[in-house]
Order: sequence, then C-alpha cells, then structure tokens
Amino acid sequence: MQRGFTLLELLLVMIIVSVLGGVAIMNWPGQNLEQGVSVQRLVSDIRYAQLRVMACENCDRGEMVFSVNPPEYRFFLYRDATATAEAFADGEMIRDLEPTGLSFSGTLGFDATFGEPTINLPPDSGICVFPETGYVEAGPCS
Repeated sequence: MQRGFTLLELLLVMIIVSVLGGVAIMNWPGQNLEQGVSVQRLVSDIRYAQLRVMACENCDRGEMVFSVNPPEYRFFLYRDATATAEAFADGEMIRDLEPTGLSFSGTLGFDATFGEPTINLPPDSGICVFPETGYVEAGPCS
C-alpha cells in the first residue's frame, strides 16, 4: 500500500492556503492596498510627465499642478510660454489626489532639456523628488 497525497488534495490545500494568505494580507494592520496603489500611480505620473517634457521637441518646460480643493492634480506642457493641458499615459486629463491619502498644493516643474525639477511642494507632501536627478519616490526625503 502506497502512502502519500493525491494531486487533487495538494491542489486543494494550496488553494485554501493562498486564499487565506490573501485575506490576511488585505486585513493586515496598517496596510491600505488602494492607497498604496494610488501613491504609486502618482509617482508614475510624475515620472511620465518628466519624460514627456524631455521628449517634447518644441516645449520650454512642463509642470504638474496639485490642488487641495478639489484634491486633484494635472499636467501642463509650456510651448512659447503658453500652457497646454496634457493627458497622462492612460488618456486621463485630471487625477484625483484623495485616494492617495495625501493632501497638499503646489507645483512640480521640469526643464525641457534635462528634466531638471523645480520643486514647489511642501516638505511633508509624502512625495520625494530629488533635486539633483529628478528621481521620484513615495515617502519622505531622507
């Protein structure tokens, strides 16, 4: 007589363990998955704006504008000192800032030549833009 588990039993246990693990992660204290995804989207949008400005042949600069009321942000390209609202990579023109859990107003500009940032954001905005390189990451600057 052979001892062991059948393939069906192993698959069933793996499915149950993965479902329980997913539920545990979603309910872990201090973890807010939607907020984390929204913050990462904001970081990606800032990086996209910087690259878009550097790729634009006839642009002077680009700027992201953040507002508190309503909590949103937009992206503008400047050609001959005229601002033009631009869409993000997925085609949206305005992004809601509320799901990120962040609340601040200010601007973040990028030079068209090298993408050098002009940072007019509060230090506690929750987004760190390194002035030397323009690298963007979520969280406080360290």
